[in-house]
Parts: sequence; C-alpha cells; structure tokens
Amino acid sequence: MHFSLIWTEFFGMDLKNQKMLQNHIIFQKVKEKNVFSQQIIVVNRVKHMLKNQKNTKLKLKMIRYFQKIIKKIIKNKKKVFAASNIAACYIKEKLPLVKKCYVVGMSGICEELQNYGIEYIWSNDIHSKNKLMSPDEFNNLELDKEVGAVVVGIDYELNYFKMACASSYIQQGCYFIATNEDKYIMVGDKKMPGGGTIVNAIATATDQKPIVTGKPNPFVIQLLCEQHNIDRSKALMIGDNLETDIQLGQNAGLDTFLVLTGVTNLDKLKHNYDNQLVIPNYYADTA
Repeated sequence: MHFSLIWTEFFGMDLKNQKMLQNHIIFQKVKEKNVFSQQIIVVNRVKHMLKNQKNTKLKLKMIRYFQKIIKKIIKNKKKVFAASNIAACYIKEKLPLVKKCYVVGMSGICEELQNYGIEYIWSNDIHSKNKLMSPDEFNNLELDKEVGAVVVGIDYELNYFKMACASSYIQQGCYFIATNEDKYIMVGDKKMPGGGTIVNAIATATDQKPIVTGKPNPFVIQLLCEQHNIDRSKALMIGDNLETDIQLGQNAGLDTFLVLTGVTNLDKLKHNYDNQLVIPNYYADTA
C-alpha cells in the first residue's frame, strides 16, 4: 500500500529548490501519533548508496523511475506549467474582457501573454530607468486606457517608478494579478526576496489584495486535470513550501508530499503540526 505513493500516475512538482535525486530521501507518513518516527522507504542516489540498506534493486529502480519522469517533463513543454503561463491562461479563461496588461516582472510573463493573444506593456520597456518620481509626476501619469490588468511577478530590475505605475493602474480599476506570493527563495543558507515581496509592496500601496493565479490557487490543478485527463485520486503534489505547494494540494483535493530541501525545515513542520496548521500527508527528510 505504501508503494502507491511512488507509483502514482501523476506528480505535481515544484522543482525550484528540490534536490530529490541529489541526496537520499526518507519517505515518512504523517500520522496522528508519533508523527515524525515512521520510516517507510529509503531512496539513495546511485553515487551515495548506503552500504547497509536492503532492497538495493528496488531503490535503484525507483531512482531511475524518478529520473525518467523528470526528463520527460522537461522535454514535453505541454506538461510544464510555469507561473507566467498559469497567469496568462487565467486571464484568458477567467477575465476574457482583459485585452491588455501592464507587466511588472520578467520577459517570460510577456511571452506567455503573447501566446494567449493578450497585448501587454512591459514595464522594462518604458520604466526601466530608476529615475526619481515626484508627487506631481505620479498624479499626472499617462495611463493606457486599454490596460485591464496589472500582472506582477518576480522582477530583478524592480524600481519605484514601476511600482508607482502599477499601483496607479490598479487604483484606476485594473485587475491586480500576482503570479505567486513566494516570500523568498533559498539560495544556499540565505533568503533571497521572492516575487511575493513585490506583490505585497504594491498591495500595500493600493490597499488591495491580488488575485494570486499561482499556488495555492487550485486553478492550475483544474487546468492539468482537464487537459491531461488526470484522476485526482491518483495524483500527488510534491513541494518544499507548506503555505504554497502543500496548501495548493489540499485546496485541489490531492495527496501532498513535503520535501525538507527548500524553505521548510523540520521545526516549521512540527510547529504546523502542533498548531493544527497546514501539514502534508507525507514528508521527506534528507541527510
């Protein structure tokens, strides 16, 4: 019964910070009692096989299976849903009256909007210079009346002018779309500001909450199930973030699997368990 986790038909994976095939993984099921004690399966990277572990052939078979899945996913772009793709698809399907967007983010968002036939103004094209803005300049900003939504994602060239323009559009009635609300990205042992920091800055300036099209919005799971005829009872959401990945899985009615290789550590998982907050069905600890 435990192996149904491994041989599930579909994996929803957040690959951003995962190291599933780089370290040996201990699969553990979250139970009401003794939540962190039951070891179910041990998987090892081929180069770092633990000498005293049994069922080596099974472990090798499982590793190769994971490798094949990831290679197939990367090769088949139709099965890869990036945050920018989800945002563009959401606008196309849920906000059909929006024909043009103002984009604060990287070029990938613009490319996806274009793929869905949605026009855009990229903030980098007109507001890339980090020039000063006075209150008068803000008050007299010339806005494109055709813009119906502001799309915000991670922007490594963010400046005040972009945020001011985005907030002005939103205050004029444009939809406020966020590709994600990631607070940070783990880079080594440091936390690098994520897209959520930009989203929250604009939300604070406008006093409005965004429509978050990415995790934990179940829209992407709905999209996947419809396009690829996926049975949710045979699907598993894998990720490293309790508030986004695991919450998404729960919102979409999927089993969930947390890996402690990114933003969540064991202390955070224990805290959530003790306080009856978001916890996964399974988790993996690494050595």
